[in-house]
Amino acid sequence: MTGFGFRILMLACVVSAFFITNLSAQDRVVKGYYMYWSKASLPPSQVPWEDLTHLANAFIWPDQNANLIIHQAEHPELVQRAIDEGVIPIISVGGWGQSDAFSGIAASPELRAKFNQNLVDYILARGYGGIDLDWEYPAAADKQNLTLLVRELRELLDEQPEHYELSMAMPSVDWRNGYDVGALNNYVDWFGLMTYDFHGSWTDRAGHNSPLYASANSQCNTGSIHQSVLHYRQKGLPQDKIVVGLASYGRQFNSGVLCGLITGTANNGAAVPYHEAMNRINSGWTREWDPISNAVYLRNPDQTRIITFDDTTTFRLKAEYIVENNLKGAMVWALGYDKVGTEHPLMEVLGGLHREVVSTPDHGDEIPSEFKVDQNYPNPFNPSTTIVYHLSEQREVNITIHDVTGRQVSELDQRVRQPGTHSVVFDASALPSGVYFYTLTANGISLTRKMTLLK
Repeated sequence: MTGFGFRILMLACVVSAFFITNLSAQDRVVKGYYMYWSKASLPPSQVPWEDLTHLANAFIWPDQNANLIIHQAEHPELVQRAIDEGVIPIISVGGWGQSDAFSGIAASPELRAKFNQNLVDYILARGYGGIDLDWEYPAAADKQNLTLLVRELRELLDEQPEHYELSMAMPSVDWRNGYDVGALNNYVDWFGLMTYDFHGSWTDRAGHNSPLYASANSQCNTGSIHQSVLHYRQKGLPQDKIVVGLASYGRQFNSGVLCGLITGTANNGAAVPYHEAMNRINSGWTREWDPISNAVYLRNPDQTRIITFDDTTTFRLKAEYIVENNLKGAMVWALGYDKVGTEHPLMEVLGGLHREVVSTPDHGDEIPSEFKVDQNYPNPFNPSTTIVYHLSEQREVNITIHDVTGRQVSELDQRVRQPGTHSVVFDASALPSGVYFYTLTANGISLTRKMTLLK
């Protein structure tokens, strides 16, 4: 199989009505960054609107005189489409390489007032529902001035007849000691942690781009999502204001060993979008799993390169982590990186955060209220995947696998099962790549889902 010649049905979040959290699904944030250079490759008609609560148009930024540089982000069609879809459009201000003017502006009462007024005028004129400050990055000397800038911006927004959201993007840890989190919490609706790029060309080892948990090897531990959440919780940031950053891209290294020393320069930490990483599986790369970090990576056939990235399995685990820890939600850099045909498989996983409650498939002794089968995970997979199903009463169960011609290629389970949630692993090592269907039959009722094997 060369490329993605078929429409891939990707992993949906595992859903259960039994997981109770303080934040309802409707309270959560799923923010996608829309890069201004994506206008041609990702028109508004192809944005996965149903998976989003917020779309951050990135970027505009200030010059030294507090004037806004806006021309690259002008996209009225995108803003209007977001409004029509019920998604809140916000403007992201700053970004890497475009934040040099912030320090001087924040230090001057006159420039702060001008900058904040320019921002408010901008969003009111163009229909935005909020502002996302992305100052990369304030230092300790900027801490008090940043708080003043944010407080005064909040005051201007509060003068408007409608509520406008104010959020901030922050580094995975406050390494420059530039944020007075306790003070900022009074003015900011939620904080997005940029919990990605833990390894890249700037590190001397090949490692995970955005692991959920730290590596067991201290030499490889340059950070993780869990460590970042703990860091800001210890600084006083409420958990229900934390939005976790997820990456729909990975990084390629000239090393055949995870956390191995990087050699050479070509592709050392170069960004690889999700859709490109998945295509490597078609070229003989193998998918590997790190059970400590809860992260995946690919290794090329001659064992000389790896790509550390996120797939639907790791996005699902991160969604579960967000729910279990009562966090505000997730933000993704960036929209379009996971686009495969007309599908956005990573965003489809995250969409469950605001559409429904996401939890782990292990429900203990709870009895499901209905008979159903979940989407397999991971999906696409190579060579094995897990199928979870739910029984509300005792039933005789049969699970069969068929190819696209309808030919049965495997039978996984045939027995009487008690009420509850069950899982079975399908090993497709002996099968060729392609689309397959799994059917759960119980007491004469059949449920079928599609899955994709990529080798």
